[in-house]
Amino acid sequence: QRRDMGGDKGVSMASLEEFLRVHELQLHGMGFPRRLHQTLFEKFCVDPPVFDAGENFQLVEEEDGSFRAMVAAPQGIDAESNVFLVDHAWSFRLGDARPQLQANKALLMRMARLMNVLKPDDEVDEVNVVEEECEEVPEEAKEEDLEAKELQVRETLNALEATTTSLELDDFDILSVAELGLPDRYPDLVDLSLWGNCIKSPDDVLQTVQRLPCLKGLWVNKNPCVQGAKGEYLRDYIYAQFPHIEIYNGKFTPHAGEWALRFCSEDKNTPLETVTSVDLSRRGDVSLAKLPLSKCTSLLNLKLNGILQISTTPEEFITQLTDVLGQLPQLESLEVDESIVNCLWDNLAVLKEKLPRLLKLNERELTHGRPMVDTSLVGRVMEEMWKYVQTYRLVSEEKFDETAIWYVMDEFGSAFRHSDTPNFRCAPFLYAPHGPESGVSYSLIWPTARVNFGDEAFRDYLHGITEAENRSARLAVWFDSSPNFPKQFFKDQFNKLQSKLSTTQLPSLSNTDEPLPPLRPVGDVDGVAPLAVFSDLAYVRENLTRPEFRIVTDASEADILWTSQVVDSEMKDRYRIKDGVYAMQFPFEAAVVQKHHLAQTVMSAYGFRPWLQPTYELESTVAAMMGDYYTRQETGDNNLWILKPWNMARSIDSWVTGNLKCILRHLETGRKIAQKYIERPLLFRKKKFDLRFIVVLKSIQPLEVYLYKTFWIRCANHEYTTADSTFEDYQTHFTVMNYGPHKLTQVFWWDFIKEFDADHGEGHWADVYAKIKTMVREVFQAAAAVHPEMHSEKSRTIYGLDVMIDDAFQPKLLEITYCPDCTRACKYDANFYNDIFACLFLNQTSDFLAPV
Repeated sequence: QRRDMGGDKGVSMASLEEFLRVHELQLHGMGFPRRLHQTLFEKFCVDPPVFDAGENFQLVEEEDGSFRAMVAAPQGIDAESNVFLVDHAWSFRLGDARPQLQANKALLMRMARLMNVLKPDDEVDEVNVVEEECEEVPEEAKEEDLEAKELQVRETLNALEATTTSLELDDFDILSVAELGLPDRYPDLVDLSLWGNCIKSPDDVLQTVQRLPCLKGLWVNKNPCVQGAKGEYLRDYIYAQFPHIEIYNGKFTPHAGEWALRFCSEDKNTPLETVTSVDLSRRGDVSLAKLPLSKCTSLLNLKLNGILQISTTPEEFITQLTDVLGQLPQLESLEVDESIVNCLWDNLAVLKEKLPRLLKLNERELTHGRPMVDTSLVGRVMEEMWKYVQTYRLVSEEKFDETAIWYVMDEFGSAFRHSDTPNFRCAPFLYAPHGPESGVSYSLIWPTARVNFGDEAFRDYLHGITEAENRSARLAVWFDSSPNFPKQFFKDQFNKLQSKLSTTQLPSLSNTDEPLPPLRPVGDVDGVAPLAVFSDLAYVRENLTRPEFRIVTDASEADILWTSQVVDSEMKDRYRIKDGVYAMQFPFEAAVVQKHHLAQTVMSAYGFRPWLQPTYELESTVAAMMGDYYTRQETGDNNLWILKPWNMARSIDSWVTGNLKCILRHLETGRKIAQKYIERPLLFRKKKFDLRFIVVLKSIQPLEVYLYKTFWIRCANHEYTTADSTFEDYQTHFTVMNYGPHKLTQVFWWDFIKEFDADHGEGHWADVYAKIKTMVREVFQAAAAVHPEMHSEKSRTIYGLDVMIDDAFQPKLLEITYCPDCTRACKYDANFYNDIFACLFLNQTSDFLAPV
């Protein structure tokens, strides 16, 4: 998983010159010292590369389980005297992170330990892996150690009364339990633990067990006798021949009953009738129906982690489970695996019917509703990883990576703590002897100041980021800081926007009775040549068929430039564009087609509008965004956000998160906005959807805008939920499916309207559509008022406008797109461009164009 570029670690380069020819530009960009080029090359010119940090550093564990890196070189390390390679323990693109952790248990456990998020219940069950962990006793065991432990065993046994019922003889290196004569000494033994000894023979254990008729619990974990086939024989024999044993090696046997239940309670000597808590977690294949739960008349808390499996339909599983739990009507708290709890939340009404006094499910108050935070081990790693990840993008002359690569350094690299005055630098490095596509990623760490033996090694987590770039605010990822300053920042901005309401004079729309004059007389007029249209868009060239227009292949002949390229002075010079040509763009249209400018344009005009979600350009307003986040956190409001690049479409590099650390770290991946997520969208067939409209902009002054009546429905493929575990699932939270490998759901606009009104009431779509038209009008009124420089008599264009509807039937503007892809528009409406051009250049409007 760390070889994200598919590289070969074993490839080395022959000379320093060859190494620098491939890597020098990369090294220069990271500020790597030239004096260390030779040292770095020497560490890569062997197979495998040299990882010698262990000779110069040691990791010291802190009380909280974290580690820090300490200089262990006896003579210390001088500045820029060495460089150390750091492996990447995990490399991923964000959408792949959760599936990788779910599929790779070893990776998950390593990350959990590295990030210090393990809980006792997360550790690998020693009972299940005892065969792997147990080892035979070395033949050369020291005699003195054996004699000392034999003496301890004798002293332990001699100190006990004959009536003893519970005995622990763990980790005494006992070779034979039969030789201890336990049945003769303690005939009434009820539970016996021989954990971690050196008993080799299953028969040796069985000789003792068959003479202890009162024995209920037996532990022989971590003994050679439980390895492999011997262990299977011992377990099967005990299960078959000793019905009085209810717990074996920590697991319930098929004969588990009242004693086993009491053993798992808060006090194994308490009668079941007075037991208030029982923990059956990880007790093996437990048959709840066979346990005497009905006797637990005072039971309030029950834990069932690791023993339930949904092997039938969820409905059948719930029926079976609630039939058993119905014996415990007084139960107040129930705990199950994360894989089971969602099924219980889905069927909470059924569960409450059987357990009317139930207050908590997995420690969550039922009154708080279903939790959206993933508290599983995978979820905790995903939550904590933002303190540990680093990022880079691959860039070449041919392409720029659309999404960032994130990585976690190994335990050594991750142990470096932050300092504003660091003594080491750290930077990612792609070793690519055969080019970037076959490279392998590492990190380089080198000293920037003299460090002595025993000094701690520090690096700057935000190297090169200054206060002008919100350094202090961004350090909140790693350090707790007061929310007061960001909250005040947010409050100031809120008040400023609030004061904008009704204070901006907006231009009115043009009087459609007095439209702009057409470019040419309408109709086939003798002696008037058709307007020459140059376009680099195939669907324009193929579908613009009206006789008033002709397609030309030479841009210098064009009257109209309808291109995806920016028409600037460079393009005009290159193609010898004549004066007075009409272009498919308006000056300064970035005010509406770039997400951060669009939000700023609207807020500058109105302050707030119900159709625009709270939006922050992270580089300039991150403090205010943090204040908004903290305020919502305090009031208990929903705190989901969506991160979007300000200049990309089609949901590229967009992410949903409720994690402030995630939001702050994304500042390192390019300019982005953070926009309040529409957490309660109106659903279509239980799935999220949005609508793509085409806006026809003819003029800014006077303002003349139309909405194409045909629109396109874009649907997610998975049913909508705001559970944390789905945030990286593109097919749950995003709707653009026609550019990748995903299934595309085709819904025509006329069918959508019928189904919409059938679901929500006749005429409901007409009301929503009227709100959408009002929103479009207000957007361009704001643009005309705030950016009058957009006006140009030689500009005409169309934009793609994406709209979502929330569950209160309020349209929400997602984005406005320059040069929208109209392939589908032309596929389903052969006159699409004929109508558009007739409106823009001939003053003819069809029934499919509605003035707003």
